[in-house]
Amino acid sequence: YKVHKSTYFTPGQVFKVLWFEPLGENARQTSATEVTDFSWDVGDGRFAERAHSTIRRFVIVAADYGHCQCLPILTYHRQGTTKPGVKREDHAIIYTGDRPPRGIEGEDQLKLRPIRVIPKTPRDKLEKESRINYAKIYTVEHNVKVHFIGYVDPTFQHKLVADFDATWMKKRQMSPWPQGNSASNTAESSLYMGGGYK
Repeated sequence: YKVHKSTYFTPGQVFKVLWFEPLGENARQTSATEVTDFSWDVGDGRFAERAHSTIRRFVIVAADYGHCQCLPILTYHRQGTTKPGVKREDHAIIYTGDRPPRGIEGEDQLKLRPIRVIPKTPRDKLEKESRINYAKIYTVEHNVKVHFIGYVDPTFQHKLVADFDATWMKKRQMSPWPQGNSASNTAESSLYMGGGYK
């Protein structure tokens, strides 16, 4: 693990990082965000909130100056999407190897397409229960220590982009287009179409 230059953080890269977040109420029973078998609690915070840390894996989907947007790779303690509280429709199999692994017993077939990752070394292979969660976007700063473990197979990158867009298109509840015929909305319409404010 080390700090890398921003040029390393390109879409499709896969890395792991020591990740911290609030533990939450009843997290041991109901949490759907613990993603590996290597997790532990780290004391009490200033406001009596328990913290949780884990090694978390991410796929970069967008890169910016000083930070990037990522999707988490999850195992849910090897339960995949059979874990209570996990929305199966937001997940896809993500794997290393020549073909996707067999599904987990009791797990319904996932509709989103499997994504293949090419590992950096044989030690960086993903667990067979790994799932990518398209519904959760995390921002990771480039000044934290990470370990790059591979990248999405270039022949699968269009699937990653298309399924990410499709997932969020279904979730969007606000229209990007102005409603009504008011003067302000007309001006906004002009901006959307590239006219800009005058």
